[in-house]
Amino acid sequence: DLFNVTITGKQAHGAYPHLGHDPIVASAHVVTALQAICSRAVSPLESGVVTVGAIHGGTASNIIPEVVHLQGTIRALDSDVHELLRRRVVEVAERTSEAHECRASVAFEGGYPVVENDPATVERFFGVASGSIGAEHVQTLEQPTMGGEDFAFYTQHVPSCFFVVGLFPQHAESTPTLHEPTFNFNDDAFATSLRVMCELALDRTP
Repeated sequence: DLFNVTITGKQAHGAYPHLGHDPIVASAHVVTALQAICSRAVSPLESGVVTVGAIHGGTASNIIPEVVHLQGTIRALDSDVHELLRRRVVEVAERTSEAHECRASVAFEGGYPVVENDPATVERFFGVASGSIGAEHVQTLEQPTMGGEDFAFYTQHVPSCFFVVGLFPQHAESTPTLHEPTFNFNDDAFATSLRVMCELALDRTP
């Protein structure tokens, strides 16, 4: 899920902070407190992510603004953890802001469900892909990923297998990854992905 936090204080001159309620200071404490949710509210045997990706507030160096906006994302592999993260984000944002004489409002935008791979479809994929590009080039990811994926909606309706195609050139140790500013798609991956996709489409395995 995406979340938007609006922290409202009282605007004042930067030279007279005691006449205002500073939402920038409050937001700094909120961001720090949010990082403790996964480390202290989620079991070490479960997975959860709370990330603040954007902060917007203020207009000048000598003005304490009235409002600061935070934007972020929560992610989990379990519905109970997901609900816990939603609840704790609201509680932490509201109560931490209140401690700094500000108020916070939190709004969520629903994200993607968890990808549910069908075992039989996964087995079929491995058979076709191994025959197409060689079994040595097909492997199971050892750990789930927290990346959001709208393919998850398909898995709720039909037996599905989600697979990824490697982009890194062989022996590349410093290749930029997704969302890094220097990331560059490796066009050589097209040949592999097109071959596998075509052979999956033509496969008549029941």
